[in-house]
Parts: sequence; structure tokens; C-alpha cells
Amino acid sequence: GPGWRGEDMSIIWGHPRSGCQLGIEWGPTPAVDPNTTSIVMTADVLVSATQPITDSTNTLEWNWDWDDLQDGEQANPLVVSNWTGQQVIKHLSLTMNLPYGEVHTLELWAELRGLAGVSGGRVEVESTIPVPRRPFQAPRPPQNVTHVRNSDTQQTVSWTTDYTPASGGYPWSTVQVERRSNVEGWERVAELRWSATKFTDTSTRTDRFYQYRVRSVNVDGVSPWVQTTTFVYTTPADHTSLAWARPVSDVVLTWTKASTLPLAVTEIQRSVNGAAWATVATVTGSGTTWTDPAPDGTKTYQYRVRPTVAGLAGNWRTSTMVPALAAPLAPSGMHPSGITVDPDPGGTVTATWAHQPVDGTAQVAYEFTMKLAGGSYTSSGVVTSGASSRVLAGLERGNTYVYQVRTKGQHATWSPWSAEQSFSTGASPATTLTYPAAGTYATSLLPLAWVYNDLEGSTQQGYQVEVSSPDGVVYTTSRNGNELTWTPPIRLDNLTAYTIRVRTQDGSGLWSPWASVDITTDFVLPPAPVVHATFDPDTGAAVLDFETPEPAPDQLDGELAEVYRAASPEGPWVRIADGLPPSTTIVDPIPALGVNYYRVVTWTLTPTSAETMATVECRSPWVFLNGGPGFTTLARVKGGVSVGASHSRAKVLHQFVGRNHPTEFAGASTTDTYTVSGAVDGYGAESDQWGSWQAWQAIADLPAPLCLRDPMGRRVFVSITDVQVTHEVTTKKAKVSAKLTVVDHDE
Repeated sequence: GPGWRGEDMSIIWGHPRSGCQLGIEWGPTPAVDPNTTSIVMTADVLVSATQPITDSTNTLEWNWDWDDLQDGEQANPLVVSNWTGQQVIKHLSLTMNLPYGEVHTLELWAELRGLAGVSGGRVEVESTIPVPRRPFQAPRPPQNVTHVRNSDTQQTVSWTTDYTPASGGYPWSTVQVERRSNVEGWERVAELRWSATKFTDTSTRTDRFYQYRVRSVNVDGVSPWVQTTTFVYTTPADHTSLAWARPVSDVVLTWTKASTLPLAVTEIQRSVNGAAWATVATVTGSGTTWTDPAPDGTKTYQYRVRPTVAGLAGNWRTSTMVPALAAPLAPSGMHPSGITVDPDPGGTVTATWAHQPVDGTAQVAYEFTMKLAGGSYTSSGVVTSGASSRVLAGLERGNTYVYQVRTKGQHATWSPWSAEQSFSTGASPATTLTYPAAGTYATSLLPLAWVYNDLEGSTQQGYQVEVSSPDGVVYTTSRNGNELTWTPPIRLDNLTAYTIRVRTQDGSGLWSPWASVDITTDFVLPPAPVVHATFDPDTGAAVLDFETPEPAPDQLDGELAEVYRAASPEGPWVRIADGLPPSTTIVDPIPALGVNYYRVVTWTLTPTSAETMATVECRSPWVFLNGGPGFTTLARVKGGVSVGASHSRAKVLHQFVGRNHPTEFAGASTTDTYTVSGAVDGYGAESDQWGSWQAWQAIADLPAPLCLRDPMGRRVFVSITDVQVTHEVTTKKAKVSAKLTVVDHDE
């Protein structure tokens, strides 16, 4: 019967009879590689007896189960008389021819019969052993790999095969195809069965050149890659930003090369007075400019360009019309105008203007005329210059001057004179910082004081403050008023150098030079507060519970606290509470629905401060609208929520003489609106306190600003202009829709 392992785990033993059993011990399996054509398998047949055996006429018979079932027989391999123990009675070997790629199992059966004292007079054993597979050779590579361009989105790769049947030594199981471009690296685009000889790639795109490579694969290896020797191109991307300029009498074209390909040429065509297009030039390679030398100034021109590579041309990009030469419009953007200026030493002021060409030609000359108010003009005469500025010398403080300018382009006619512009001259005020002086300060909140002086007796109208550290500007503000002290609302860091600058403005709008001082800080800190922040999903509020520990021996007591909120750790930070006890709980009713960052700052009486940052993740699928004092009045949409947004800017188009197309003028203000809709409770007194139609009607009566927060993370201040409620009578549900317009609001 089948064998089992005994104490010696390398021997397979047959079923014991009367204390006797037959075993097989396999010899080592030979190594196999693709060059191995045959191997010799060996085995020893053993007999073991625990009781005496006597016999001299026994016979050993065996059978190899392999192809032709090779058999064998030997008489009297075991001559025994009253024998016990274990011995090898036969060494067997079998030569096996190995075909490629097949896994075999070799079976050996043996029987020893004619034994006296053994039940049935015989014992037998059988055992199997796996024969290693002869591996295939790695396949030979494909040949004649080529590609053909069908279109921008389809290329066909072809090759010829060099494979043998599956029983041979170099079979193919699959064929792999890879592709790379001038932008992307090698990537697998196909794996085909062994008989394939081509592949059509339908995933290519414009503005690329591609190369392909192919290799054959079998279970035991892969061939070398064989790649195409040329590239297949697709249509290049069109040029962008085509523009023209007339620096003198030439027309200079410029464009932006959007293609990633190394271009062969850029083709340039021109249309004169609206006639048919004609090719006028080609720019080789990746050039992005071309000059049309001195075209006829009495005619109009239009240009177009397109890229070309490997015989493939992109689309034309057409310029705006280049008009015939014409006189420019009156200059604009005059400066100074309507202001008071302080002349430089020597009594100089620089006047500037903007040349306004109709034909696109640059300024080549100007004429400037100026007078004292009430006096007569004095002209500069014609100044041949492309500079739109003039230094006015010899000006005295306390006067008002009036001036005009006209310019000339390539056309023979001058522009009209600009409108009269006037400015006054005066003395700038002076600012002297009186506090702080240079030195080291044991405080993180530093008041500033200065002295304002104006030779003309004008009252201070405003001031600017700037605080900077070695890392850059940390605080700046511009304020109106004549106060001479100001405490920047920032916490200075300990052991840090700062530069503080102040300047003032007089009644005529003149600014003083900056007054500055360098200081450093060195102070004792209070303990940093311990902050626990949570989110209330019902109200959409953030709850901050903080406590300032007892000070260590080298610290001061925390006396007051303030809380700031920001959308990122870098800020900007908005103060939402101050003057708080150093240990308390506050509620922020209007955090953004997302991650919010909070800073809790504890102050000493010195004052110095320490802070702790905490984050709150305020995730909710609802839309919240808060209003009223402290934004504590709330309405929410809790089901089927949608938020629509629209944006607009006031614009008007004007048509000017000499221009083929209108010019757009856009206003500075914009209008942003949101439409919020969703399901709310339709019940009466039992309805959800905040998610009911009554809550939405109540909040609609509140004045702006209201705070809108939605799951997209938007947090904006709005005015509510319309609330509509639809009741579903059978389900006692309701739907609400509200229109909201963004308003200005400084937190």
C-alpha cells in the first residue's frame, strides 16, 4: 500500500507485516536547466524487520511509473536466516528524457515476496517524487518593429515574429508593447497573445512625438526590447498670446510657443487692407518673434502664425488689426495732479504721463508747457524722446503750477494737448519717535509715541506704523487722525530684534520721512494655557475650554486671555475675544465648516504673553446661517442641501475712433450671491429649534451682516434678501430656499 514516513523522515515505508516492512529512500534530484536533456533518478529499496526472518528464495520486483512503465525483478536480494534489523537490498536508477516546460511525477513501486514468518509472505511499498521541469529558453526578440501614424489619436505598431512551437525551446506566450513620448516616460500600453503581429494604439494625443518598443515573453524569461528607430509625431499645440507692437516704424510680432515639441518652423502670413492671406516669412526652430520692416503706414495689416513639425501644422493664431498710422490721443495718467508735492533738493519735481497711441506706435517726441497759476505758459519746445517724464526744476514751495503735454508717434500729426493739470508745492512734515528709544524691553505689547512737526502749521491728518523683524514685516497699518500715540495690537516675540517705523501725513497729503528705532525684547513669560477644543454639530459652533496653570518659579501669573481664529497656521489671525479670565470657556458660533485654528494668548500685567494653538475639525453636511448680536441667532438646512453661487462685475464697452473693436471698462466692485435650499422641519411647536422653517423666517428679519457657512468650507458675510418656504402637507415636511448677497464686513 502507500508508504508513510518512519522515524527516519527521508525514507518512505510500506505497511508493516509481522514486524517486517519495505522502504524507499530517494537519491538527490539532479539540477535542471534549459540545456538539460535527460536526468538520472536514483532510489534505494530497504527492508526492516523487528522479528526474525528466515528465507533464501525471496524475490524483489519493482516498477517505475514513467512513460513505458519500466519493470524489473531480482531473485534472492535478501538472503536471511533468523535475521532482524535494517538494510539496503537494492539500488535502482532510471534515466529520464526531459521535454521542455512539463512538470512530472515519478512513481516507484517495489514488492519483496517469499518471506517465511511474514503474513502473506510479502511486503510492498510505493512512493512518488516530483521531477523538476526543464525550463524554456528566454524567447528571441521580435524583428522589424515599425510604426505608422494614422491620426493624432491613433498609431499602429507592427513587428514580425521569431517564435517556435510550444514544445520548442524558445516559445512566446505574450507580447508586450510600451510607449514613451517627449513628455512621458516608458509605459505599458498593451500585452497581447503570442501570435499578435501588430497593435493599434488609440490613446495618443496632440502635441507629442512617440516611440514604441516591443518584446516577447514566456514563463521563463523575456527577450530584449526592440524599439522603433524613428518617432511618430502628432499635431503641435497652437501658439498663444500673439501680439504686435510698433516701437518705431516696424511691426514686431511676438507669440508664446505652447507646444512641447521641437518645432521645425513657424509659418507667418499677412493680410493687407483685408485682402487674402499670403505667406511672408517662416521662423525656424522655436523662435517667438518676427519683425515686418517698415510696412506702408497708410494701410491696415493683420497677421497670423502657426507651428509646423514633421509636416504637421497647428491651427492659425490671428492677431488683432494693425491700424494705419494715425495721430495719438491726448496723453493721460498725468502726475502730479491735484495734489501737493514737496520738491526735491534743488526744487525739482518729476512729471509723468502716458502716451495714448491709436496706431500702436511708441512716443518719439513730446512738448511740455507749464505756468504758475494765473501766469503764462512756457514751452519746452519739441523734445525728441520716448520717455514719458520730465524733470521740472526751480520750483518753490507755496506755489501752484499748471501744465499740459502733447506727444507724437510715427504719424506726422501731434496728439491734442492734454487737459490742464495742476499741483501745489509745500514742505513735508517731520516725525520724531519719542518712545520707544533704542534698547531692550521687558514687554511683548509696546506702545508708540511720536512728535509731529509741520513748517506750514498744517495739522496731522494720518499716520503709518510698520513693525518688522529679521524675517520681514510682521505688522503694518495706516490710520487717519492726529493722535500721537498708538499701540500695535501684536504680541512681540521674546528675545527678538525689531525695527519700528512711523511716518505722518499733513493736511496737504504730504508724508514725512520715516522715523525708525531698533529694539530688542527680553521678558518673563506666563504659563502657556492648556486648551481643549471641540465641535458642536447641532449649532456648528466651536467650543474652547482653556485653563492657565499656576506659574513656575521663573514665570509670572497669567492675568487675562484673548482668543484668535485663522483658516491656516500661518494666519491671518482674527481676534474673536479679549479681556477674558485666564481660565474659562468660550463659544465661537461661526467657525468655517472644516479645519479651524485657534490661538489662546495669556497675558501678564507687565505685559508679556504666552500662547497655545489648537485645531478644531468642524465637519458637517448642513448649511448654517448665523445672525444677530454675537451671531448667536441660528438657522440651518439639514437635508437635501444645495448651494448655488454666482459672480458678476459691472462692465461696459466703448467704441473709439480709429479702433476696429470696442474697449472694455470694468468696475472695481463685484456682486457675489448664493442660493441655499434644502429640507427643514414643517411641524409647529414641536419643530427643530434651528432646522425649522420658522427659524429661517426669523433670521430673514435680521439686519446684515449674517454669516453663511457651508460644507464646502465657505464662510462669508451676507445680506438675506428673500426666503421662500414650501410645505408638504402629507408628510409635514418643508423646503426652504434663501437668496443671499455678500456684503463688506470686517471682523
